[in-house]
Amino acid sequence: MNKRIITAALACLSFLSGCAADVSTPHEKLSFWIVPDLHFLSESLYDENSASFQYILSTNDGKMIEQMPEILEALKTEALAQHPDLILFPGDLTFNGEYQSLLDLRECLREIQSAGIKVLVIPGNHDIAYPSACDLSGDEPITTKNISQNDFTETMKEFGYENSISHADDSFSYTFEVSDDLWITALDANTEKAPGSLTEETLAWAEKQLNYSSKHKIRVITMTHQNILKQNELLYQGFIVNNAGTAAKILKQYGVTLNLSGHSHLQHTAVSGTLKDICTESSALYPLGFGIISVDADHRGMTYTKQLFDVSQTEAEKRLNETLNRQIMPFLKEKDIPQEKAEAMAAFASEVNLACFTGSLSDSSSYEKSEEWKYWQQYAGDSFWYLYLQQILQETAQPDSL
Repeated sequence: MNKRIITAALACLSFLSGCAADVSTPHEKLSFWIVPDLHFLSESLYDENSASFQYILSTNDGKMIEQMPEILEALKTEALAQHPDLILFPGDLTFNGEYQSLLDLRECLREIQSAGIKVLVIPGNHDIAYPSACDLSGDEPITTKNISQNDFTETMKEFGYENSISHADDSFSYTFEVSDDLWITALDANTEKAPGSLTEETLAWAEKQLNYSSKHKIRVITMTHQNILKQNELLYQGFIVNNAGTAAKILKQYGVTLNLSGHSHLQHTAVSGTLKDICTESSALYPLGFGIISVDADHRGMTYTKQLFDVSQTEAEKRLNETLNRQIMPFLKEKDIPQEKAEAMAAFASEVNLACFTGSLSDSSSYEKSEEWKYWQQYAGDSFWYLYLQQILQETAQPDSL
């Protein structure tokens, strides 16, 4: 398969210098892949030509639902060719929490893991007790079995949980030992008891884990579905863990410098003190791909890059742009803006939004000087959309952003 790799490293990360472990044997370089928000829908649960499925395609946020089997096959092919040490799936494995989707996805993950590649998963908010699990094969959606917390544990326990060195009693949280001085701790904030939050029991378990790792100079990378840090100062409600402040404080207290997350469907890194939270965009949205963390031989330094699948890229970009236009054009028409200028403003918004979601906007100055941005200031300077675009331009200019 032809591969397209974003060659510039999106980040060069280093752990706290005081946490280096003294080891007597050398380590190999490690490679972790991060594949968030697959939103996989079992092929047995939809017909591409049905009215119910076509309605979902026309109203969702641009996910390439019908292309997911091909994307998963591309992922499997790349994994078997490149053989990373681990592949991390930080939640929203299923489209809307369909139990059959989870069962079908498990077979793909088993094929990857049977090749000697460790697979680690946690549930997302779409995976546990989600009320919209439906069969979309006919004109109307038909409710189908969704996934309980027990269902998820039983179905997915072979991917990190049952082979962990420790796991929480009340959530799908666990610590996986990568090596004698490197752990990955998966933190589940999507239990039936406290959806969107890390429970007190899970936090207490996590703090005990991190206290031990800190004392024994073991580096820890954490993984969550929702973000621990705000990825956008304007739009973060519902995207961060409800008790993210408490969680971030604990992580920083015990020397964790990197959290890997998804959920927000954009490519961005947030920074708070010594803690970085890399949000990798959904693998179901343009540009279809996954994140790669490369860890050097002594585990002191890491780099983050993004690799894209050579699958349906043109269609995925078109769908994402159509999604934004569907949302923004009615607003512009209400403003009674001259048609030519409204179309220019919409195109500008699509370009900036796309750059934000793909993490490719490194210099906002050209956008801020453009005629289209002047139109936004003139005609819609008091609107939510203006504030949203302004926040993107300001955020991407921050030196700590990736």
